[in-house]
Amino acid sequence: MGKTTQYLAIIFSVAATSFIAIHFQSGHYDKPEVDPATQDLIRRLRSDLERVKASHAAQSQELELLKNSSHSEELRWHGSRPPKTPVDLRKIAHYKAMLAEYTVLHQDIIAGRKPPRHVNCILINGWGNVIQEAISCFIFGLVSRRAVYFNQGAIRGYMPFEEFMNGDGTHIPFEAYNYKPWDKYRDGLTIPRHNLTCLDFNTIQNEMVTVHYTYDYYAPNILVNPFHGEELLANLPTNYFQLTFDFLFKIKPELWEEVAKFKREKFGQYTVGIQIRHPSRILSDVKNRTDHQGMPVPPLDLYAQAAQQLSRFQNQAPYDDVVWFVASQKTDLIQRLVDAYGTKKVVSVNSTIATTFENNRPAQITAFVTWWLLGECDDVITTEVSSYGTVAAARSGIYPIFCNHHKFCARRML
Repeated sequence: MGKTTQYLAIIFSVAATSFIAIHFQSGHYDKPEVDPATQDLIRRLRSDLERVKASHAAQSQELELLKNSSHSEELRWHGSRPPKTPVDLRKIAHYKAMLAEYTVLHQDIIAGRKPPRHVNCILINGWGNVIQEAISCFIFGLVSRRAVYFNQGAIRGYMPFEEFMNGDGTHIPFEAYNYKPWDKYRDGLTIPRHNLTCLDFNTIQNEMVTVHYTYDYYAPNILVNPFHGEELLANLPTNYFQLTFDFLFKIKPELWEEVAKFKREKFGQYTVGIQIRHPSRILSDVKNRTDHQGMPVPPLDLYAQAAQQLSRFQNQAPYDDVVWFVASQKTDLIQRLVDAYGTKKVVSVNSTIATTFENNRPAQITAFVTWWLLGECDDVITTEVSSYGTVAAARSGIYPIFCNHHKFCARRML
C-alpha cells in the first residue's frame, strides 16, 4: 500500500508540473512585471550565490588537498609550530608576492611616481605593543595601498626601531619609514583603530591618513572587515605575523652577534623560553597578587610546572639537556628558579629586562636582546597579560603557552 501511494504521488506531481508548464506556454498566465529595484536585488542575490558557490568549491578543493596530502598525519601536531600543509605553502607564496608588489608601490609613492597616499602609524607603547601596532598598521597600508610611516618621534624615551633593527634592503629600505614631526600630520584624516572593522578603505580620498595609537593588536579588526576581510582571509597564511615581521625588520648585525653568542654558550638541545611579567609582589593570596599595573600575576610555580611538562614531553632532547631561558624584570624570581633547578637548567641574560618606557638605551638594548632570544627558543611560556613574550613568539611563528592567575596554562592559537 505504501509503494502504491508513492507511485500516485509521483504521477500527480508530474501531471501538475506538466499542466502548469502548458498553461504558461499557452499564455494563460502572464509573466509579472518586476520593478528595477527588485531586478537589481535579484542580480545581487544571484551574484552573492555564485560567489558563495565559488568559495565552497575552493574550500572543497583545499579539503581534498589536505585529505590526499602526505602531511595529513602531521596535522595532529603537539609542538609549538604547526606543520605546513600544501594550502599553507600556497598562501605563503601568494602573500610573499603581495609583499613584493607592495614594495614597488611603496617606493613609487615615496619617489612621486604614484599619487601621494600615505598612512602615518602612531606607535606609542611598550615594545610588545609597538610591534603589534606596527604589524597591524602595515596590514592596513597593504590593503589600502598606501605608503606606510612608523612614527615614534612624538614621544621621548621609547625604544626606537632604528637603534635595534634595520629594514630589509631587498624589500623596503628602512629609511622609507621616516620619523616625521608630529605636527606634519595634524591636517590628515585620523582613524581610531576600531573603525578599521567596518570602513571601506577604497572610499578614503585623503592623501594622509593617521591611525591612532592603541594597546591592541588590531590586525584582526581588518580581517573581519566586510569590505576587505574575505579577500585577506583567503590569501593570508596562518603565520602572516611572522612573514610580515621578517619583511619589515631585521636585527642589527652587532646585536645579532650578541644573540648568537648567548645561544652558543647557554642554549641547550631544546630550549624553553619563559617570560614572567613584572610583579610588584608575589603573595600566596591570588586575590592580592597583581603586577605594577594592577593586573593579576600567575604564581611562579605555575611557570615551572609548565616548563617541566614541556621538557619531559618534547621528543628532541633528553630532559637533562633541556634549558629554560628566563626573562623577567625581577631578579629574585629568576634567582628562585635557579635555586630550585640549578644553573645548568635555568639561564638568563645577566641583566633583567628594563622597562621599555625609560630613556635608558643600554637597558633597552638588554631588553631587546632578551626579547629576541625569547623568539629563538624552541617553545615559549609567557604571562597572559603581557604582549612582550607573545610577540617574541609570534615573530618566530611559535604558538606560545599562556599562564594566568587562575593557575592554568594553555597553548593559544595566534
